[in-house]
Amino acid sequence: DTQLTKTGYVIGSPKYMAPEQILGKKVDEQADIYSLGVIAYEMLSGVPPYTRGDHMSVMYQHVQGKAKTVHELNEKVPEELSELVGRLMSVDKSRRPKSMDEVQGALAEHLPTESCLLARIYAFLKLGLAQGCSDIHLAVGVPPLLRLRGDLLQIKFRELTDVELQGYVTEILTEHQQKLFRAGQDLDFAYVA
Repeated sequence: DTQLTKTGYVIGSPKYMAPEQILGKKVDEQADIYSLGVIAYEMLSGVPPYTRGDHMSVMYQHVQGKAKTVHELNEKVPEELSELVGRLMSVDKSRRPKSMDEVQGALAEHLPTESCLLARIYAFLKLGLAQGCSDIHLAVGVPPLLRLRGDLLQIKFRELTDVELQGYVTEILTEHQQKLFRAGQDLDFAYVA
């Protein structure tokens, strides 16, 4: 079958391939960490790190490792986060984080804090009040098709002052803090009229 892979052929998308994979060396978790770095680079800068030319040119650029920093392309990205993405995409795999756990720990420093989460929920509640809604269903970290009733936090509100609303949101966050932050701030809101 001509659709099957053959020995000596490169497998993968050149846009996300680790240099060691391109060079035919042993591939392990470090290659995944590199690819994650490329994805993070693209998410934060809006462009992939290497795009000039055909597939072979892109692979050569990955092996050379001379991408601009994320911060150079998007000054809103903190330099520390830009440096982390640079480490993830290091051509020398010994300079990359040793495991995905280490990556997760390093990324956690750049994720929204409880106060950011509080601000998001508060803004959403104010918008709901302005539109005459009676409550909000707040789903935490679970894709819509996989949600069970227990995955929803129902926030009821009516005619609350700003101070009462802030206190209510703080109370909800405190009560459900473990569930909210275990999910990594992946929130989905739905108004109920």
